[in-house]
Amino acid sequence: MTEQNQNLTIEEAEALEGQSSPDNMVFLTGDKHGDMGEVKKFCKRMELPPDSTVIILGDAGVNFFRDLRDKQRKDCLARLAPTIFCVHGNHEARPTEALGYHEAYYHGGKVMVQDAYPNILFPLDGEIFHFCGQSVLVIGGAYSVDKKFRLANGLSTRTKRKRSRTRWRKSWSGRAGR
Repeated sequence: MTEQNQNLTIEEAEALEGQSSPDNMVFLTGDKHGDMGEVKKFCKRMELPPDSTVIILGDAGVNFFRDLRDKQRKDCLARLAPTIFCVHGNHEARPTEALGYHEAYYHGGKVMVQDAYPNILFPLDGEIFHFCGQSVLVIGGAYSVDKKFRLANGLSTRTKRKRSRTRWRKSWSGRAGR
C-alpha cells in the first residue's frame, strides 16, 4: 500500500483493488457538449472492456439542461462497457446530492455517481486519482458567466469553430500513445 493510500478505510482500500490491472486502459477526449456519437462509436470499435476508463476532459454535456435531454445522454453512456469519467467543464451543472448523486471512490479519489448510472462518474475537484501507475490531480473548468443567458435564450454553448476529429489518447503502464 502506498503512503497516499495508508489513510483509507478498509472499504475504500477494497474498492481500489482490481482498479490497477494491466487491462485497465485509459482513453482521453474532451468537449463533447452532449454529442456522444464519437464516444459510442469509439468504445464499440475498440471493444473496450468494463475495466477501461474513458475520461471526458470537460464539457461532456450530460449535466447541462437538467431535463430529459441529459437523461437521454446518460442512457446512451450507461449502455457502454467502460467507465465514463467526466471532468466537469464550464458549461454544465456540478453533480450534487440535490441532483440525485452520492459520493463514491474510484481509483483512489472521490467521485459523484447516480445509482441509475453506475459507470458514469464525476470526479470532485482537488481529488487525486491513480491511473496506470500515475497520480492525477483533477480540477475541472471554471463557471461559464454566460450560461444562464444562453439557457434562458435557447442558445447553444458551442462556439462556431470548425470541428476537428476527436483525438483519442491511450495510456497504460505509465506510457501514453496515439
